[in-house]
Amino acid sequence: MKKDKLIILLFLSLQLLLKAQGNGYFIGFTDKEGTNYSINKPEEFLSARALERRQKQNIAITVEDLPVSQVYVDSLKQLGISVKYKVKWLNGVIAFSDDVDLMDTLARVSFVNLVDFTLPDIRLKSAYNKFNLQQSHEANELSVNSDYGEAKLQIYSSNTHKLHQEGYKGEGLHIAVIDAGFTGINDVDYLHKLHEEGRILGTYNFPDGTDNVDLDGTHGTRVLSVMAGDIEGEYIGAAPKASYWLLKTEVTNYEYPIEPDYWMVAAEYADSVGADVINTSLGYTRFDNEQLNYTYSDMTGENTRISRAAQLASNKGMLVSVAAGNEGLWDWKYIVAPADAKDVLTVGGADMLIDTVQFLFSSWGPTFDQRLKPEVCALGENVAVPVDNHTIGYDSGTSLATPLIAGAAACLWQKFPELTALELKDMIVKSGHHYDNPTFDMGYGIPNFDFSSSTGLYSHEMNRAEVNAVFSGNELYVKAGQTIKAIAIHDAGGRLVYNEKLLVEASELHLKACNRLYPGVYILSCEYENGVSSCKVLKY
Repeated sequence: MKKDKLIILLFLSLQLLLKAQGNGYFIGFTDKEGTNYSINKPEEFLSARALERRQKQNIAITVEDLPVSQVYVDSLKQLGISVKYKVKWLNGVIAFSDDVDLMDTLARVSFVNLVDFTLPDIRLKSAYNKFNLQQSHEANELSVNSDYGEAKLQIYSSNTHKLHQEGYKGEGLHIAVIDAGFTGINDVDYLHKLHEEGRILGTYNFPDGTDNVDLDGTHGTRVLSVMAGDIEGEYIGAAPKASYWLLKTEVTNYEYPIEPDYWMVAAEYADSVGADVINTSLGYTRFDNEQLNYTYSDMTGENTRISRAAQLASNKGMLVSVAAGNEGLWDWKYIVAPADAKDVLTVGGADMLIDTVQFLFSSWGPTFDQRLKPEVCALGENVAVPVDNHTIGYDSGTSLATPLIAGAAACLWQKFPELTALELKDMIVKSGHHYDNPTFDMGYGIPNFDFSSSTGLYSHEMNRAEVNAVFSGNELYVKAGQTIKAIAIHDAGGRLVYNEKLLVEASELHLKACNRLYPGVYILSCEYENGVSSCKVLKY
């Protein structure tokens, strides 16, 4: 420690007065020696709701959760380094300094193991289009007749409306929206109920260090509206009764690694306040300084800080819904960070008007280490979104597919509150219409959120042992472990295509009336005296 003190004193003697501006850095620490907190008193740094979520999912409080060492932070401040945010999970700080020589030699201090440059003091306006949202149609081009108004297709395509019909609209669930600007958030008519009912739980602008998120573009506003919009007959979102934290981490006029670092802090914030779901329609590959770019080989879930943080957020019991990215037609092509994190639910985009194929711009998998990503898809083409206070238009991009899944997941969690976050993710993935034949463009396909008992999908693990079925041409052969009373067949979109109550009950059936079924994946449900079991069956 004496050596460290001598080095610090040497640095102090060379310091200039700290200026308002400086380069941005992530400074990593070796340990948490000197922290003011203990894992035995987690209520001092985590909310009651955060603790309840972990207790319910049997997630232990560890040293990883402890705030960083204040001794180390104070030492940095004594050097004239401005510490903006402390980062618990990856044990470090987001800091600023205008002394390049100091930062180049800071790693000599024994408690510092990383000094990573993230933002230059002087930066030009970025020419990089980080969102790639494609405006598809003028406002109100499509005409629909539904309580959901212009949002009908995007809600019906995954049967999220079935959860709503059962009374599950996300009530009691907290969703953290980590995004860019939420401009106009107080004026959009479709979000008035969100304000009136007090379901905006809090806001924070991490780049500016204020609670003002009503600036810097409407990307966050549109993402939120896809979940929270609520005017019957005009526009209803995927989770219209959930509560929301609005967390801004993006700066739209530049692209540097400090932004994914802000994302880390926002994810920790979401954890600490007790959020259940994180939705993030953000992703990172390229920066304004090409030397700081990520590469495809970084997409392992472990090489970038934001992806490691996203994995840790999942470890804390939150469902993390992440956009795959809109790089499908560009040189990069593949998913972006943090979509490569193992346990996040990575969402691609689909085009429902062309037989549910991948949305043209949607990023592809796999991860560099050959894991399947994205896991699921939602409508990414012609997604209805508010474009001003009371006008609906259409945009395209995985930015909008992702909140469709996050909102539906919140509704599903409301129905099955006993599930852990990983069990919820597994349940969603297994309902995908490509579950038996996943691909690197659409993963397991479009989830079917109709988990009502009528489809036999009320359990997150379908009972495959009790019933087996196979198509031979247009004829279906069924064999069950007990006597069947009735059968039903649903297509991948959850629509009932065959239903029969048997006049003669049997454990083996030969159905000849399937000539009207197109090739694809179907769900066969068999009703017994004491329950229902289901299996997936492929018709060629």
